[in-house]
Amino acid sequence: MGRRSDARDKLITAATEVLWRFGYHGATVDRICEAAQVRRGSFHYFFGGKDGLVLAAIEAAWQERQVLLDEIFSPRKEPLQRLESYFAAISKRQTSLKKQHGRVLGCFFTSLGSQLDGADPEIGRRVQQALSTYERYYVAAVCEAAAKRQLELTDPEERGRDVFAFVLGVLAQARVNDDLRRVRALGPAALAMLGADLRVEARAS
Repeated sequence: MGRRSDARDKLITAATEVLWRFGYHGATVDRICEAAQVRRGSFHYFFGGKDGLVLAAIEAAWQERQVLLDEIFSPRKEPLQRLESYFAAISKRQTSLKKQHGRVLGCFFTSLGSQLDGADPEIGRRVQQALSTYERYYVAAVCEAAAKRQLELTDPEERGRDVFAFVLGVLAQARVNDDLRRVRALGPAALAMLGADLRVEARAS
């Protein structure tokens, strides 16, 4: 029995990285195959066309993120601690990515989703679905913090969406400017939007 080929996994891993760095249009099939060190014939065998590979890369990226989100936003943690931990994780990841790739990459899903003209509409729908699910983690944490009176908010659900939009905006600006300073200040700034700070009393309870 022959050895199972790992070409498909290599293509998905390479596509995720190339899409993040160069966007949908910059992520050519040749560039992805070169990064994966896989022949173009294998690409066509496994995915048929570029959009099939892009969808697989989006799914792989989301599965990786979901593991992290479920861990950080565990209900065993206080809601504001979940948010603080995730903001710290964003800063750590973006710093690591810049060291690896030589520039700030920002959010994979917003970077990809902002330049999908001409792509299969299903790609846009899948990106939107991922971002909507992301947003729910934020909203749930903010609503729980408000319910526990750790935050005083008239509309915690809307404020949770505001914070999520703020985070995406900071990451987009960091990518455009290739500057991590705002990302490093993201946690305190986002918590300040909620009327909280890093020494919130609930963390000590």
